[in-house]
Amino acid sequence: MQNQILNFIEKYSDKVVTDVARRMTLRFIVPVNELFSIEFMKNSEIVTNSFRYDSVDPFEGNVEEFIALFGSDDYKAVSNTVNVNVTIKKDKLKFDQIDNFYFFLDHINFFSSLTDINLNNNSKKLIVLLIGENLEFESKFIHMLALDQFSKYLTSRINDDIDEEETNNLEELNSTFKNKKLNSYLEYPISWISKTNNTSLPLFKHKVLQTFFSIISNTIISENTFIIRGYKTIQFNSLGQGEVSEEVCTDIGELMKFIIDKQRGHDKLLLLRNTLTLYLDSDENSDGLGNKFSEIKKNVEFNFNAYVQDKIKIFLDQKNQLLQEFISTTKKIESLTNDLINQVRTVLLSLLGTIFIGLLKDINSSESSGILNLVMLSYIFFFIIQFIIVWYHNKQQDALLDSLKEYTKEFGKVETDIESNYSYDKLKKRYLKKSIDIYDTYRRWTMLLLVLLIALFAFLYISNRFINISLPKDIIKFIIGY
Repeated sequence: MQNQILNFIEKYSDKVVTDVARRMTLRFIVPVNELFSIEFMKNSEIVTNSFRYDSVDPFEGNVEEFIALFGSDDYKAVSNTVNVNVTIKKDKLKFDQIDNFYFFLDHINFFSSLTDINLNNNSKKLIVLLIGENLEFESKFIHMLALDQFSKYLTSRINDDIDEEETNNLEELNSTFKNKKLNSYLEYPISWISKTNNTSLPLFKHKVLQTFFSIISNTIISENTFIIRGYKTIQFNSLGQGEVSEEVCTDIGELMKFIIDKQRGHDKLLLLRNTLTLYLDSDENSDGLGNKFSEIKKNVEFNFNAYVQDKIKIFLDQKNQLLQEFISTTKKIESLTNDLINQVRTVLLSLLGTIFIGLLKDINSSESSGILNLVMLSYIFFFIIQFIIVWYHNKQQDALLDSLKEYTKEFGKVETDIESNYSYDKLKKRYLKKSIDIYDTYRRWTMLLLVLLIALFAFLYISNRFINISLPKDIIKFIIGY
C-alpha cells in the first residue's frame, strides 16, 4: 500500500496542490468519460477521493462509485470535466523500521512545514523522502533522499541511528544553557550542516545561521532578528540579499561545538558575544558575514587560549595558597596531639604525688583515711575533668577541618585536567591523613587510660569509705613496695 501511494504521487507529482506535514492533496480536472485513464487509488484510511461535478452533489468514494451515478455506459458520453481531489493523510502512512518519517514533494515544501514536524524519537534521525526532487542531504541528525534512493534503502534498512556523542553534545547544550533549551534537534545548527561539508542549498545554510544566532543571542526579536550584547549592542538579521557561504556554515559548526562545555560554556558564550559585537556592525545582516566570520572564529580561539592561560596562573597561585593552608592545618593537628601527650604526662606524674605516698604510711588510721578519701575524690574529679577535656578536644580538630573544607570550596576553579587533584578529599588524604590518624590513636588511648583511672580510684574510694576492703590497699602497697 505504501509503495502504491508513493508511486502514484511520483507519477502525478504535477497535480500536487497542497503539501504540508500531515496532508498532501492532488487535484485532477478530467472529463468524466476519461476518469478510467487515471489509476486512482481506492478510498482507505490513508487515501480519500472526492469528486465535484456541476449536476452532482459533492461525493466521496471510489471512481467506480462515482461513474455509477451516470449509468454503467452512459458516462462514456459525458465529456464535461470533474474535479477530483485525492487527499493523502501522511501521518497514517507508516514505515515500521523508521521512527521519524515524513515525505514531501520537494525540500521547499519541507522547510515550509518545518514548524509542524514532530519527532517521535529524538535518538533517531529524521528521514525525509522527496518524491518529486532528486536530492540527497545527510547530516548527523537528518537524512533527506529521493524516491529511487529510498526504495534501495528499503530493501535492507535505513540507518537512522544518531551517534551517541552527538546526542550527548545536544543534551549538554540544553543542560548548560537552560534558558535556551531546544525543543528538538531541528533547532540545532549541526542538524543542518552536511556530513560531507556540501550544504549547497540556500535554505539549509540559512537554517544553520538562524538556529545558531537563536542560541547565542541575548534576545530573539523574531524568527530572523536577534539582539546580541557585548562590547556594544548589535541587532542581527539572518536574512540578506546573498547566500550564506559554506565556510560560514563550517565555522558556525565549530563555534557551536566550542561553546558546548559544561564547565566553561557560559564563559565561552560571553567571549563569543563580545567578539561578535567587535566585528559586526550595530545593524548587521547575513551579507556582512562572509569576510568577517573566519576572523571572528580565530579571534575567539585566540582570546580563549589567553583566558585559559590567565586562569591557570590564578589557579596555580590559589593552589599554592591552598597547600599552605593544609600544611598549616597539619601543624595544628600535630599541636593537638602534643597537647594530648602532655595531658597524659600530667596525669601520670600526678599519681606520684608525695601526698598520696605519705598518706599510705598509716593508711588504716582514722585520721589518714579521711584525708585519703578526700585525695581520692580529688583524683576522681581531676580525671573526670581531664576526660571531658579530651572528649571535646576532638571538636578543635573538627573545627579546623570544617574551616579548611569551606576554604577549599571557595578555591577558585580553573577547569583543567589537574583540577580534580586539588579537591578537599584528595588533599586531606595526601597531607592530613597520617597526622589525623596519630592524633586519633593518642586520643583513644588517653581516654581509655582516664576511664581506667577513674574506675580504679572510684573502687579505692568505695572500698576505703564504705566497705573497708583491705585488698586494694594491700595491692597498691605491694606494687610501690611500701
